[in-house]
Amino acid sequence: MDKPVLWNLNWKFYDYFEENLLTEDSDRCSDVNLPHTVKELPLSYFSHQETAMISTYVKLLSVTSRMLENRIILVFDGVMTYFELFVNGQRAGEHKGGYSKSMFDITGLCKEGPNRIVLRVDSHEREDIPPFGYAIDYMTYGGIYRDVWLYCCSQVFVERALIRYDLENKNAILKPELFLDNSGPECSLTADICLKDKEGAIVASYKRCIQAAPGKSSIILEPQCVPSPILWDPDNPYLYTVDITLESGGRVLDRHHVRTGFRTVACTPEGLFINNRKIKIMGLNRHQSFPYVGYAMGRRAQEKDADILKNYLNANTVRTSHYMQSEYFLDRCDEIGLLVFSEIPGWGHIGGEEFKKVMMQDVESMILTQYNHPGIFIWSIHINESLDDDQLYTRANALAHKLDSSRPTTGVRYI
Repeated sequence: MDKPVLWNLNWKFYDYFEENLLTEDSDRCSDVNLPHTVKELPLSYFSHQETAMISTYVKLLSVTSRMLENRIILVFDGVMTYFELFVNGQRAGEHKGGYSKSMFDITGLCKEGPNRIVLRVDSHEREDIPPFGYAIDYMTYGGIYRDVWLYCCSQVFVERALIRYDLENKNAILKPELFLDNSGPECSLTADICLKDKEGAIVASYKRCIQAAPGKSSIILEPQCVPSPILWDPDNPYLYTVDITLESGGRVLDRHHVRTGFRTVACTPEGLFINNRKIKIMGLNRHQSFPYVGYAMGRRAQEKDADILKNYLNANTVRTSHYMQSEYFLDRCDEIGLLVFSEIPGWGHIGGEEFKKVMMQDVESMILTQYNHPGIFIWSIHINESLDDDQLYTRANALAHKLDSSRPTTGVRYI
């Protein structure tokens, strides 16, 4: 997915929901930009009930005939807690979970000209969505509190790419996994992989022929050796960029860009080892909430938190307590060499079957979204301080290792 439009400006916000808002405006609205919180709060002394509401966000999307020849995709980085998406009054889908990304192909619901995009956002604590169902020790606020992205894609595009690799004899054996989305029949494509160093110079470039099945699929490309890459290390956080181009008959269908680093991780009874070097963990927990606006804080503040942890508080590790956090924060951790203990949403409580279903979706979303961050050294797939559930956590652990065999897993208990 290439050339996204940051779709944060000029939304209308209603602190309520009515059916007529799906098709027409009301005077009882506010003009807002994203990230946005459903209610600004005082510095202290407030209740979580103040942000518990069902609200509405509206924005017009101008669609050209050329856009309709392709696919129109909306990506939401974070909406608290649950939302339904409507396009021109028709329901396009829903998403459960305030900390995970969601993607919607709205092409079939769009027409040439203005199109009405509406989100019905439920920011109540819901027993079917982690971390809710019992008392939790942090606020969750509400609203479209992270970025929204608009893409115009071809019939086949790379939804995500995991830069899998092995380090052997000082060489990196690249085995990228491409997650494809194909709205048409099976087709033959060429995947062009280009690895660049931090100055932008090409380190390796190669092509692979692939078959794109209809619908969603994933393909692990045949391995490619990259001699003697510079390893990512907390003291030398070296990053590479991988450019992926999909071609058919010499025509470019899609481009996808990933930043990553090469390193090994091992957790043993003797300690944590990065690139076979023992690291003593000195870290802190980090919540993503800020005064007044709750979660609705943009890129610069997210990056600054990482700088404060590393350079002012002298931590070398941060735990994302207790949920998946901003990609801007994780990007900055990669850049400055701050190790990350990444965790799924939850605190001290395991709910019913729908809760567990969403929890498993969170495990998958966390790993697939954050896989390419070299700073992440471990996945926490156990709801923080929850009682043991052997069946649930055996499933969660198996899923985590299926998705990522390169990192260990963990979980925080209190008994």
